[in-house]
Amino acid sequence: MLQDLIQDLYHHANPIAAKAMKQYMRNKFDFLGIQAPLRKVILQNWIKAHAFKPSENFIKDIHPLLYHRFREIQYLGLDLLIKHQKNLDETHIDWLLDLCVYADWWDINDMLQINVIGALALRNELVYTKVADLYAHPNLWLRRCSLIFQLKYKSLTDTSVLSQNILMLCGEKDFFIQKAIGWSLREYAKTNPDFVLAFLDMHQNILSNLAKREAKKHLKC
Repeated sequence: MLQDLIQDLYHHANPIAAKAMKQYMRNKFDFLGIQAPLRKVILQNWIKAHAFKPSENFIKDIHPLLYHRFREIQYLGLDLLIKHQKNLDETHIDWLLDLCVYADWWDINDMLQINVIGALALRNELVYTKVADLYAHPNLWLRRCSLIFQLKYKSLTDTSVLSQNILMLCGEKDFFIQKAIGWSLREYAKTNPDFVLAFLDMHQNILSNLAKREAKKHLKC
């Protein structure tokens, strides 16, 4: 079944678009040149045609997609992973973290860490603790995960973890870390603006201008 899906993507390849997409991603990955709307249509048609449902070997089934050469095919694997994330449990967290490292960029890590790892952590305390402690991990993308995995938690956000991880990482110069700090605060401000305003005021001297600018985007201050 997966070969049918992969071949369908190959059929819609657009070399001109692929070149532009590769350049946008700093030439780090190979692309077929398929935009997200068409990719989603292709996936939905494939799901309907094959009446796809996750098996007990779901992770093994989608492995060829997630580790494929072309980024859009990896996106298909991610789409399926997100769609069926409730099939995952604590036994999958190490594999998911390895996938973050393999993905090695924001495009997959944003969706993976927020919609899959974050969702799993919310329903599993052991996973939550492991992910919350990633601020000390040597890999950039896993440190960043400790900042954004709660992004959709709203009132369930653990502000002590959010605060701790921001303060542990705010001294890093990396753009993606600083952007994630601002993003996490900006998103939580939709639920609790008073907390975010107080946090920014208390730590204004150690937070970067980028992080503060991102955090304040929708705040009245």
